[in-house]
Parts: sequence; C-alpha cells; structure tokens
Amino acid sequence: MPFKKYARALSATRKNNSCSLITSKKSSAREQTKETSICAEKMKFLAVHPSCLMYSKIYLRLEPLGLELVAAAARRAGHSVRLIDLQCEPHQNFFRLIQRWRPDVIAFSINYLANVPEILDLARATRALLPEAFICVGGHSVSFIPEEILRHAAGAVDCVLIGEGETAIAGLLEALTQSRASLKNVPGCVTLDHRGPPPAFVHSLDDLLPARDLVQHRQKYFIGQLDPAASIEFSRGCPWDCVFCSAWTFYGRNYRVKTPERAVWELAQIREPGIFIVDDVAFIQAEHGMQLGEAIARRGIRKRYYLETRGDVLLRNKEVFQLWKRLGLNTMFLGLEAIDEEGLKRYRKRVTLSKNFEALEFARSLDISVAVNIIADPAWDRERFKVVRDWCLEIATTGYSTFNTLCYQPSCHCRNFTKNSSRHSACFPASIWAGRRCAIARVSLSASCFAVRPILSECFGSSTACITPNSNWPITVNQ
Repeated sequence: MPFKKYARALSATRKNNSCSLITSKKSSAREQTKETSICAEKMKFLAVHPSCLMYSKIYLRLEPLGLELVAAAARRAGHSVRLIDLQCEPHQNFFRLIQRWRPDVIAFSINYLANVPEILDLARATRALLPEAFICVGGHSVSFIPEEILRHAAGAVDCVLIGEGETAIAGLLEALTQSRASLKNVPGCVTLDHRGPPPAFVHSLDDLLPARDLVQHRQKYFIGQLDPAASIEFSRGCPWDCVFCSAWTFYGRNYRVKTPERAVWELAQIREPGIFIVDDVAFIQAEHGMQLGEAIARRGIRKRYYLETRGDVLLRNKEVFQLWKRLGLNTMFLGLEAIDEEGLKRYRKRVTLSKNFEALEFARSLDISVAVNIIADPAWDRERFKVVRDWCLEIATTGYSTFNTLCYQPSCHCRNFTKNSSRHSACFPASIWAGRRCAIARVSLSASCFAVRPILSECFGSSTACITPNSNWPITVNQ
C-alpha cells in the first residue's frame, strides 16, 4: 500500500528535533506523550481534504469551503493553522508536510462515504509517523457513523466530530489545551469511550468567513463551464424532508441565511470569475434572494454563477431567478428526481409532476444551462431505463441529465427502498451498513452502479459515461 511505503520512508529520515509545543519526554508512553504534548496555549492545527472522487477530475473540483471555515475557526481561537487539499496535491506532499511541520492536531474532512477508505489509510500512516499527534475526523457523512469510523480506524483516529465543524473544532481545541479527560464535555465529540453533548449550531452565518488564503491552488477549482470557480454560502439547511437526502437530518430542518450585506461583502473579496453557490436549495426566501441580487448589482460585481434549487421554489420566485440571470447565472441544477407522480411521492418531494415540468420549461426559458437530476433505482428494468432515456433526449437541448443510483447511506429515511437496494451495498464493510437506512449517494455511487451499468450502456449507448466505484459520472445526453 503506498501510504505504508511513504510512512516507512519518512520514518527512516525522521529527525530527532522536537517541537517546542511537545513537552513530554521521548521515552514516555504514547498516551502520556499525547496528553502532555497538546496541552499548550497554542497548537499546530492541520486541516486535510481528501482526494477527488473519480468523476470530479472531469466535471468539477470544488473549493474546500467547509474545511476553510473550520480552519478559520481554529485560527480565530489563536492556533497556528495550515490546510492541504489532496484534490490538488499528491499524498506525498501530505506526508512531507506532517514530517516537516509536525502538527499537534490533524483533522481529516470526510463529506462523502466514498472517501472513508482513503482517510483511514492516511490516518494509520499518520499515526505511524506522529504517534503523539491528535487525529480527528469530521464531515457531513461521518456525522452519522462516528462509532463505525472509530472501530474501523483501530486506534488511528482519536475522535470523530459530528455536526457543524466550526463549533465542534473550537470546542475540541479548547479542551485539548486542558487535558484529554475534558473531551467528554465537548459538544459533538465522539470517542470509543464516550459521546459528548449534542453538537451546537453556528449562531449566525455572518460570524463565518472562510480562510481562503490557506488554499494554495485556487486556480484549480472549477464546476462545469465555470473555470476557475470559488464557492460561497448564502444559506444553510433545508426545510424539506425528502427521503433520499441527509441535509434535513443533519441540520434538523434548521434553516439560516447570511445577511445580504455580509454575503455581498464576502463575494466582493473573491477574485475568481466563477461562483458555485453551495446552498442546498437556492433562494428559498424570495426577499433574501432579491436583496442579495440588488446589492450585487449596486456594487457592480460581475460573476458567473452555478446554483441548485427545486422546481416549486423556482416557480414561486421567478423574479428572483430572472434577476440572477441578469447578474450572470450560468447553470442551474434542478432536482426533479423522478418523471412520474409515484416516484415523487416515494421520494417525498412534496411537489407535483406538472409543477416540476413547468419549472423545467421556465428554467430553459432563462437561456441558461439546466442540469436535471434523476434518481435511478437498481430495481429498474430495461424498459424503465428506455423511457427515461427517451425523456432525457427530448429535454436535452439546453443541458444534461445526471443519474444517482439508489444505495444504502446511514443518514436518510428510505425504508421503502431497502428491499431493492440492500444487495448492492457492498462498497463498505458490512458493519457500517448494518441496520442502516438507504438513500441516494448524491456524489458517490456505491456498488449498485454495477447492477445498472449494463442497462445504462444498452439504453444510452455512446452517451453513457463509464461508471466505476467512488464515482457519480454525469450522463450527458445532449447529442
């Protein structure tokens, strides 16, 4: 395994110089060393983003906005902070960095379950190199499976931080400056021995500002036609409860917005011409969307935007999206999910098929690129895929369609689909999936891909992208 090779090579060249923050003696036991080494007023904190999922290299590579926010929180607490994005740098650079800089705390971000094996391998190699370092893992997906991550890590990971990272990391670092025993009082901190109080939400999005300066390869981030592109957050959470989505289970249907003044000030600081708006559903509140757009127009900010929204929100707030078209809206990701009423009811979309089709027509009238998402159930037969294929070809004049395959995920409420999907959940160890509910892997397809790939190839022909594990390849149908 390459990680072990790097670990052995770096171990062989390891110098005896000690960090000024390390107060324990070299001969101390590992737990004693870790206990005293991190108990300092200022620590070295390294934030690590995992590598690209396979299709990301083709269609998108997004700025690690969440990790930048976590890094900013750590720096605001007075710690020395660095960030490495393995989407843009090889693993060798990570190992060189930790050997040279010797961080006290290393935080791995795992937003997608497909990144779990990579991060666990990195954590094990890091533990071999820096046995005294405190290693933690956080992110959206792992917030639902902290104990499983810790068990599979087999001692390589000290804790999993669940919930919003900005509040979780601040509490963790404060506790580490005191003693490891105080970790049990940290909200959102989970170890094999205890689970801390429930994680806390960020009080106000206006208090957040990502540490964009820590990212060294800003020109390498893009999405679709927007290259280069930065990411920005105008709101957080979602008030809907679709069965395939984990946003509402993560945020508890808590919905917050950033004030227009603060959002536009942040936007003005971004140099990239492309902007990916990361909100789960853009412009749910029409007034907020209009105020944002009007403030951007007054500032004379010219960007190209990519956003995601729902059909009913689009129809309800047409004027908002028309304004954003004038401001530079380039691409809209429209989550239709199904092209039949039964499918919409099963997914609890709470929108009618006629409204979805009406929304699609309005989106196309804006003369922008429209990406449509359809949820593919592995139980579909060839005839079902043919129907979907014909529909996609019919609407493909202004954009493309993506397919996300139904598979197990531990954060959603798809009880009705367990029967059809359980046999396809071989992407991760069985203990991770045991007794879990299923969902749509929005970014990473599990082994369920292989059940539908032959049918996709037959139905879509040359337009079908090659689907492999850890990928969610957009199937382009605009021939």
